[in-house]
Amino acid sequence: MRNFERFSLTIARWPLASTIRRSKPGELHHYLGRNRVQARELFVPPELMEDYIHTSAHISKATLLAAVGDNMRFELPAAWSEFRGPALVMVGRRERALMRDSAAVIHTALPASEIEIVNGCGHGIPLERPDWFNGRVAGWLPRQ
Repeated sequence: MRNFERFSLTIARWPLASTIRRSKPGELHHYLGRNRVQARELFVPPELMEDYIHTSAHISKATLLAAVGDNMRFELPAAWSEFRGPALVMVGRRERALMRDSAAVIHTALPASEIEIVNGCGHGIPLERPDWFNGRVAGWLPRQ
């Protein structure tokens, strides 16, 4: 099974996707307009929260489904495996399994890459643990 097929199956089972597909006009705005959980997962700063909620509430159902679908269908370009340079691939241990799987695919496709699964983090490693992240990258760069 190719990556995008596996990811497409995952998105088909993703609760938000099914909520979006079943929503009627106006319901999506209501759902997104009150979804502060996602904003927290994305580390939207408190001072930008209302702007984030307002913007999210005005995204059309078609636009949101298209964006989610495009993300889920993404495949690494075949030429990536030809890159022989170093790469540091990071993913949070608390990240969704799909993202951890994607990080593993990226690592496998880049022969000279290192992968790091970061404990205590989700999707926002540089924002969740900025001092650790900066130190890790600063320590990795000189070795390259």
